[in-house]
Formats: sequence, structure tokens, C-alpha cells
Amino acid sequence: MQIRSRFTCKRRGVRRWLFAKEMDSRFGHEIAEAMRERKTHDEELCKKEIRYHPECPKQKEYLQYLCLIEDSEEDEHCEEVDQLFSCLDRDNDSSSSSAGKTKGKKQKAGNVHQHYTIKSQCNAPPCLIVQGKTGTDKKKEKEPKKVKDKTKKTGKDKTEKTEAAKTESPEQKSAREEARGRTTTWTAKLATYKGKRNASRDFFRNTTLPVEPDLVTVTCKDCAGKPYETQMEILLPDKILEYLIAECKFTLSDQLVQRYWAHLEHVQDEWAMNTALFRQHATNSVWPLGFYGDEACIGLQGNPTLQIWGLWMNIILYRPRATRLSRFLLFAIESDQVVSVAETIFPVLQVLTTSFNKIAEDGVCGRRCLVAEIRGDQAFHRYIFMHQSWWRKTCMCFRCSARSDMSRLSYLHPECHWRATIRSTQEFVRQELPTNNLCPLIDLHFFSVCLLKHCSLHIINLGLLGVCNGSVLGMLLEMEYFGDTSDGYQEPLNTAFTQFNAWRRIHKVPSSQRSFSARALQRANYGYYLNAKGYNSRVICEWLLGTVVHVNQSDQYCNADNRSRLCEAALRGICRYFGLTERSMRHLRHGCSTKRRHPGRC
Repeated sequence: MQIRSRFTCKRRGVRRWLFAKEMDSRFGHEIAEAMRERKTHDEELCKKEIRYHPECPKQKEYLQYLCLIEDSEEDEHCEEVDQLFSCLDRDNDSSSSSAGKTKGKKQKAGNVHQHYTIKSQCNAPPCLIVQGKTGTDKKKEKEPKKVKDKTKKTGKDKTEKTEAAKTESPEQKSAREEARGRTTTWTAKLATYKGKRNASRDFFRNTTLPVEPDLVTVTCKDCAGKPYETQMEILLPDKILEYLIAECKFTLSDQLVQRYWAHLEHVQDEWAMNTALFRQHATNSVWPLGFYGDEACIGLQGNPTLQIWGLWMNIILYRPRATRLSRFLLFAIESDQVVSVAETIFPVLQVLTTSFNKIAEDGVCGRRCLVAEIRGDQAFHRYIFMHQSWWRKTCMCFRCSARSDMSRLSYLHPECHWRATIRSTQEFVRQELPTNNLCPLIDLHFFSVCLLKHCSLHIINLGLLGVCNGSVLGMLLEMEYFGDTSDGYQEPLNTAFTQFNAWRRIHKVPSSQRSFSARALQRANYGYYLNAKGYNSRVICEWLLGTVVHVNQSDQYCNADNRSRLCEAALRGICRYFGLTERSMRHLRHGCSTKRRHPGRC
């Protein structure tokens, strides 16, 4: 089954060259005279939209004006669900024996197996599309399945396996299945879809959610850009947690939760210190929740550039093998429908804030939770909070008074002045946020500016690593480490990519990185930048570190470029950062956190 959404926008305009009399008869004398005056007094329009008739002499009576005769616009949005099934043509009136003979004759004649596709549209009746399939494909389909050889198990082995299954608890079974990469018992209940008979044709109508969504009133805009009020579905966090705890029997180890809070208190996290009294009076351990938002391009066939906003919730200490099982979608909307963040997104955030506060005050199934992280990239935080300082301004940081016109090395100095100007929550609200249209998330219980967590994937993997990897690779090309660059960088880059793949095979490191391109390596604005996916950038960084170490140790290239030592130090620091974060399962230990950041910052 394949679901496709097609959106088309057709525009048609007709312009013709008309004489003055033709304009008067079509538009009226007053409107036509206004049109002629506008085209005559505008220099550009006079050159482009006024001419003499090609077959008449240059006289004023034969002037023609380019006029818009017809203008139309049509928008069409259609959702399609395709379902494939195979069937064999038979004669309904014949008996079973004659049907077998007919089948044999058909195979001898053409040996063609008919393959039908049912295609149902939202406003169109089902239609049949016939495609031919050769006899070779049919033979492949009719090949019997190979049965794996199974050794006979003794009665003793079967008895031991049965007794172990009986004594195993549901939690142990779920943990064992999750460790093997399978869907656990309770995660299988999160989303179910059963299509009986022809029910699978309408996927959205027959898909059942485990939690009943609520409705929130927002202001959207249509295809013409006109705003209108509508109600959209939203999943509330308190209902999701109630379903997970009550129906799915989800639980977290109290020891794990206590270690999490103890770690934050040990590094003197401001938010953890403010919530210490609240957590002491709670009956059970308080679970930390995460809130995440981002914009992505879904790339439909009919509209490949369509973007969509999504808001998610997660339980921070729940880390299954499949990360998608820990992300619960709360709300989604197409970016084209958003009028403004205040009119469309803020009503949604207000409803979510009320739900999060309800969990903190009343709890869910006897369990209280607090929002401990508001995650997203810099664009998301800038979008919903609308703080004044951002990355393209001189005052670029909303957490402190750092400026972009400062020396770059001054940020690394232990006595740099920005450390003393870190803003508190009150200063952040008063100095950075607008006077009107405040983000509803600041009404969260125990809201703090420390909750705003930037996505390390966007900043490190897709940002700093892109510049670092590109600069180091550009330096190696200038040193001609991968070959002669007199004919361009493409051939040496092919050699570099071959060495990169060889290094991956030796160390057994998977990667989906494609070949390096000379055009994509150099940027006109800021020089070298290697564009790659987040994980691929991390793998390229490890490979470049080994390459630079080999360069600095060799007699041929050790003195070729003075930047090689600095590049090695930079790559070692980034790889050390990845090593510390990847070895820490759910949260950093105290030793790791002090190595990554200065004391007092989690």
C-alpha cells in the first residue's frame, strides 16, 4: 500500500496587444485611458508594453498596448492510496478441470500473468490499471520456499525452555526483546492499524489511535493566503502518559531517576536546585520530560518542497534501541498554513503548557513529572521565543552579552568577560523577550532559561564539523597529499574518498557518505565547508584525525603547512567530545561534565 498526497497550483494568464479602440470596447473608456496613461508615463512599461503594429507605419494611430485579458488560478489537493494485489484470469463459467486446462493453454500461448492495481482517489471511483508480467517472474513467484534445517531438540531442552518462559516476568521479556531489536510487548500497542477487506483504501479514516485526540482552535491560512479559524487535532501529554502507565504498564527504575537528579544537583544545576523542595514532597520520584520542536521537509511527490512543523514529547530517561519509539507526536501543521507564530503556534503551546502543569500539580496515575528540557535548533528557539539576540546580529547570544565583533580567541580565555554576564531567567524575560505576545512556555512550572537546550546535532555535527572537516580536507588538498591539484580538486577528492572507504572497511565503521565533490567543498561566503549528514560528519572527523596524525609524523609533509598541528588539536578535541558523550548512556557523569564545560553548567 502506498499513500500519496498531491497538491497542484495552476495559473493561467493571457496578454494581448490591443489598439486604443479595442481597449475602449473591452474595458471602457475611463479604465482604458488610465491604463494607457500608466504605461505611457512609466519608462519600463513604455518600452515593454507599448509598440507600433509590425505591419503599419510608425504613426500614433497604430500604437498597440500589451493588456491582461484573462487571469485564473486553480488549486487542487488530492490524497491517493494505492493497493497492489495479484490475481489470475480464469473462466468463471467453466468447471475446475476445464479451468486447469484453460490455464495451461494460456501459459503455452503467452505465459502472461495479469497484475492489477487498484487506485482509489478521494473524489474518483476505483479504476483498474493492467500491467504485464512475464512468465519468468511467475516462475520465480511459484518457487517453493526453502525450509531451514532445524536440529531436533531433546525433551530435556524443551522442558528447560518451557520452565524458563514460565518464570520470566513481562518486564524481563520486554527487556530481552528490546535488547534483540524487537518491538516490545507494550510498545506494540502504541499504534495499531488493521485493514479488513477494503478498509485499507482509506488509511486515515480506518487508522485508530490509542489516545483520543483533543481539538484546539487556531488561525490558519488557505492557499490564497487568507486567514481563517479552524480546529486541529492535538494529543495532550497527560493523556499519553496515562495510557503509557495504565495500559502499557510503563515504568522507570527509581534508582535511575534518583541518579539523574543527584547528578544535576552535584553539578549545581540552577533548575535542579530550584525544584529540590518540590521533589522532596512528592510521593514518588519525579520523572523528567522533554519537549522538542522542529521543521522538516516531508517531500511528497506532488509537492517535494512542502515543510511541516512538529511538536513532540519524550521521557528523558527512556532510551529504547529504536529512538522513534520514545518520541510521541503532539501536534503537526504544514508551514504554509501558519499565519504567524502568535496566531497559529501560541494557542497550541498554551494548551500543551496547561497539560504539562496538570501533570506537575496532580500527577498521572500517582506519578508527577516536570518538563526538564525544551529542545530544538537555534531557529526553533528564535521562532517561538522571538528573543532579540540571535546568530546574525552583533549581540548573538540570548544567554549572555557575547558579541560577534569580539576576538574569536577571547571566547576560550578563562577570564573572558561573557562568563560574568550570563543572564538569569528574570533577565532573559525582561531583556530578550518582547513586551507583547510572550511565549506560553514561560508559564511552565519552574520555568528557567536553563531548560532551553540547543540541538547538538545541528550545532556540532552539522555546523562545527562541517567547517572543521572542510577546512582540514582543504588544507590536505593544498598540500597535495591526495595528488596533484593542477587540474582541479576533483581527482584528488576521488582519491581521498577511496582512502576513506578503505579506512571504514578496516575499522568496520558503517557510513552512507557519498563521494566528495569539489563544487560542494568550497563556499563563496566562508571558504571550505564539507556538507554531510550528522553521523557521516562524525565518521569523517575520525578518518581525518588519523590522516592528519600521519601527515604530522611523516618527514615529507610535517613542515608543509603550519596549520597541520592546529588542525590535529582541533580534531582531537572534537573526537574527545564525541567519546565522552557516547560513553555516557543517559546523562553525563560529574567527571565528564567538568571536562566538557566549566563547573556550574550542566
